[in-house]
Parts: sequence; structure tokens; C-alpha cells
Amino acid sequence: MRTRWGTQASQQTLSARIARGFAYGHPTETVNLVSHGILERQSGFNKALGIDTPEDCNSVDNQLLDLLAILDEHLCEFSYLLGNRPSLADFALFGPLWAHGFNDPWSAEILEVNAPQVCNWLQEMANLGDKRGLLGREEFGHWLDLEAALPETLIKLVTFIARTYLPQALGYREAMINQQENFTTTIYGIETQLPRFDYRAGTFAELQQRFVDLSPNDQSWLESSLATTGLFPDMMADEIKRNPHFDALTPPFVSNPEQNKLAYKGE
Repeated sequence: MRTRWGTQASQQTLSARIARGFAYGHPTETVNLVSHGILERQSGFNKALGIDTPEDCNSVDNQLLDLLAILDEHLCEFSYLLGNRPSLADFALFGPLWAHGFNDPWSAEILEVNAPQVCNWLQEMANLGDKRGLLGREEFGHWLDLEAALPETLIKLVTFIARTYLPQALGYREAMINQQENFTTTIYGIETQLPRFDYRAGTFAELQQRFVDLSPNDQSWLESSLATTGLFPDMMADEIKRNPHFDALTPPFVSNPEQNKLAYKGE
């Protein structure tokens, strides 16, 4: 979101692109009106995302570069995140890096200049299963050998996640529990204030539950293998606190749109 709305070129391009989709088949004047409305709406999200000060913006810019450096180093040795065959982890990272990275003006330049292996991986992921050949690989290698030590690049990636995602997740959790409108946390060495967001507290609880559902041996292996990353014990230090509005849902699917609105807003 920082790179999508952080420069005038990206703002103009992306608001027009999104408007074109919403107003498909309508006159250009309508597309322009929709584009203006989208730009007005999106410009108000910076505070909620913790990127409303120059210090925050510089930190997020550095985080992106650090993430790309880790991924580029990893993809020099492996075709995918968990070895030489794609996994859910690849698709999870592919989504934002493709939509908000490779296909947006400002971030596309950042990716092309700093992370060519990531760009290759993104293009291959986008073409998986393409029967015409192209980049649509259909034969894959093996997973990482879990009997050996995890690659240092994966340790770096989880350490990055522990420094960026975990402080936010724990903050959202505590704000939900204590009914606080805002909370302050330290992300990548920068003190940042964020608003309460119960939806994100709920998704963190889902992640914690996934860990609890693992076998004791798998839990032990993960904690041992990731001992230096800072993810444990903080991720599981306290009792799981679910977002009560999630109980009737099966994320990411919803049965009642109004119920989904309440879960999203934390009401």
C-alpha cells in the first residue's frame, strides 16, 4: 500500500486502472470520476496502516528492500520458498508481490532493479499450469530436506516476519482484549501507533490455532528450528484470544455479508 499510493505516478496510474475495472464499458468521463473518488478514498488509509509520518514511510521502504534482498538471495539457490516445488507459502507471498509489487509503477521499478530473481519467480508463479509451455513448469523437484538444517535464507525470512508482523499482531490482540481504540508498538525499530483492528486480531488467533493443532513433535521441531528468529516464544506466549465474530465464519468465506462487516470493523 505504501508503494501503491506513495508517489503521484502510482496514485494516478492505479486509481485510473481500478476505476477502469469498476466502470468498464462506460464513457471516459465516468472512468475519470470514479478514479477521482478512489484516489480520495485511498489517501485516508495511511494512518490506519502506520505510514503517515516520514519516519514510518522510510522504515516501510527499508523493510521492502530488506525483504526483497532476503527473497532474492533465497531464490538464487531454490526455485521456490520451501525447496524446488511450489507451496502455499509461495502463493501467499505471490499475491501481494504480484498485485502490489510487480504490476504497480513505483514498486515494479524497485523489484526490477533490486530483485531480478524475485521477478523471475513471480513470472513463473503467474504462469504455473500454462499448457502452452511459456513459463508454465509442470515438473517439479523436491521439498527441502528437513533432516538437515533450514537454509539461512529461510531463517532470515522468518526473522523478518518476527520483526514486522508479530509486533502488529500482538498489538491488535491486546487492543481487542482491552477494548482500546489505538495501541503503540515498535516495528523495525520505529515506534508506531496503529488503530484497533479486530479482524487482524482474529487472523492472528487463527495462525496460533494452526500451531496448536500440530503434533507435539512438529511443534517442537518448529520451535527448535526457528529458535533464533524471535518468533517464539512470543507468538504463543499467551492464551489464544479469538475474534468472536470469526466463530460463525470459515475464513476467508462468509455466510452473511453484514456479519462480515461487523467482523471487519471489530464491532
